[in-house]
Amino acid sequence: SVAVGSCSNNVNGQSAIVTVNPNVLPTFPVVPDYCNGASIPALPTTSDNGFAGSWSPAINNVATGAVVLTNYTFTPTAGAGICATQASLAINVHPNTTPTFTQLGPYCENAAPATLPLTSTNGSIAGTWSPATISTAAVGNSVYTFTPTSTATPTCATGATMTISIAPLPTATISGTTTLCQSAAQPNITFTGAGSNPPYTFNYDINDGTNTTSNSVSTLGASSSITVPVPTSTAGTFTYTLTSVAVGSCSNNVNGQSAIV
Repeated sequence: SVAVGSCSNNVNGQSAIVTVNPNVLPTFPVVPDYCNGASIPALPTTSDNGFAGSWSPAINNVATGAVVLTNYTFTPTAGAGICATQASLAINVHPNTTPTFTQLGPYCENAAPATLPLTSTNGSIAGTWSPATISTAAVGNSVYTFTPTSTATPTCATGATMTISIAPLPTATISGTTTLCQSAAQPNITFTGAGSNPPYTFNYDINDGTNTTSNSVSTLGASSSITVPVPTSTAGTFTYTLTSVAVGSCSNNVNGQSAIV
């Protein structure tokens, strides 16, 4: 009915309906974790339950020191009858991990090397090496490349390298063969190293015809040679035989090198 003052009139067939729709949360699939620098696909602009909209902030794929968690907000596009609310989605980005190893070498030429480790010292990251074994056949530096079995989160392992040095085996010669009189001025036996960097250590035997004694002598500073004086107070034949030469841990046997006084 409707009334003005005392005048009232019934009204028929006139009505209005107000419908209050419930708010709806847009839903999306869970996004997996990613590694630093990975390509993260664009977030969907339509929810699983049919709401269109946009996301903020822009996608971040950088994490250098620790895991970075970014919350992204979805804002539905406004429209008649659209009762969608904002929604959020979290994405974790993990930093990369470079496998670390105990340094191997240096090794001497043709020496037996250790086996390259199949797991790292930080987090036991498993993987393979290329080349697969260490070769000591050639002198110089060789690079070995480690490829992790898995580069997935949360480790996000990257490749690694190890440079292994092979040192040359030294060689040596002996000189000083001579004949002189008893009690004359002492002659010198000279040992000379080659093929490596001094100091050189020479191992040699002295045989006086009856007994053999073993001795060693090392060069000084940057010199590759050193002399040993031969006593002349006793008559006889003395054979100085060079048996081996060493530089650091690299030792090489020497054959057929002797001097006779």
